[in-house]
Amino acid sequence: MTHNLTNITITPDVKLTPAFSHLFNFSDDTETIDLEDWIAILTLCFSPLIAHILSGVPTVVRRSPSSPSWLDYLCLSNPTSILWRYIAIADRRTRYRRTWTAADMAASNAVFWTSAGFDGSEQMMWTSRRFCTRLPQHSRTAIFSTDSIKTVIATAQGIQACTVLIRGILALNGVGNKGFNSILALDSVFYPLAIFGLLRLFAAPWLTEAYSYREHDTYEHSTEQTSRAYHESDISFSTVKHGAPSSSSSMALLDLPRPSSSSPNNINPHHNRSNPTDHFRATIVRLIYLLLICFVLGFCICYLIPFKLGAAAYIDQSTAAAATLWLIGAVYVFFSAATLVIFAVSMFRVGNTTTTILPCIHTWWYRCYTVVMLMAVVAMIVLTGVFTRRTACGKLTVFPALYDQEVCQGTPMGVGLGMEGPFAIVNQDPGMSPSTWMLPLKGWCSGKLTGDILPMVQIPVD
Repeated sequence: MTHNLTNITITPDVKLTPAFSHLFNFSDDTETIDLEDWIAILTLCFSPLIAHILSGVPTVVRRSPSSPSWLDYLCLSNPTSILWRYIAIADRRTRYRRTWTAADMAASNAVFWTSAGFDGSEQMMWTSRRFCTRLPQHSRTAIFSTDSIKTVIATAQGIQACTVLIRGILALNGVGNKGFNSILALDSVFYPLAIFGLLRLFAAPWLTEAYSYREHDTYEHSTEQTSRAYHESDISFSTVKHGAPSSSSSMALLDLPRPSSSSPNNINPHHNRSNPTDHFRATIVRLIYLLLICFVLGFCICYLIPFKLGAAAYIDQSTAAAATLWLIGAVYVFFSAATLVIFAVSMFRVGNTTTTILPCIHTWWYRCYTVVMLMAVVAMIVLTGVFTRRTACGKLTVFPALYDQEVCQGTPMGVGLGMEGPFAIVNQDPGMSPSTWMLPLKGWCSGKLTGDILPMVQIPVD
């Protein structure tokens, strides 16, 4: 059913009063990004990166007079190094399934700096008992702890990012219209990294910071003094398996099972406590981990797939904003592929290395890889920040205004009277004379169409 609204009169010289404008409470400029908006955008931008690094980088126990260089710390903070730490802890826990102790968990979470560099080997896990001063309460992560909170935060961010990317992939195949490429902006530039945060769940039950070790005394130069301190100690401690020992001195060393004096090379005399590295359970865990990295790599490749044909035409253009989209996709594809290759080689070709420190972390090429990744991430942040803008519908994107239809669901307003396309909204108020008014609007119209579509007939004014 249709109606002809013949009582509408167009009066071009009628102006809106401030009181009338305030009644509708329309924004002056929906595309402006204010200072508080930029702060919120930067917070959303860096939160996945900060959460990934702060929750994943282990505490460094310095057992050498020298300190790690800034490049050593940079390589330790590389997301590839963090992801290796997660699978190494999960793999070690799988192989120590029946003999896992709180001391093992503490040493596996810490990273020891020695004269030879970072050490996270199983031999160090055993010899570190000589200078351990505090252990976790249990051989698993406490439910109510900062480590559990870190896991919850990383998991929530990963689920959010994964949902957005999966929904975007469905849009590429005609299911829905919420593509992730078109709404890519500064606030979502680290979404793929947030998905990698889900891999923390592999080691989440055994991640902890509830431990402490004595520092600054090189183990190589203090073995004899440390051994004598054990034998001369008047304080007795119980061997810890599933709980933390009690002591009358927080600085006293724990009387844990320690290497015998006949093991000068710090060889673990209880190496038979664990299953071999090629045990089927450990192999399955490593394969599943690598398979999930492959899935994330697929997500990253989808960043290079344009959303609908309009976006494809834009990406093919030689513009700086288009280069930003390609840079973001290339950075994550390169990172995912490099991580996958490094892990596969380290796990199966190097000899099933079980250290919690990436075996190649001290090599020159891994340092170059870390520096290149850092520069690429900085360039990605700067370029994305430069081209991020707010659309008329309020969403953020790096796409130009020509492709707002790809970003927003609805239609633009403000083409002008007499031109093709929507340009105004109609308001009815029986208390006004006349009761029906047409309000020209510049912005975006979105919603759900309901009821009948009513044609409007303009009556010439005499």
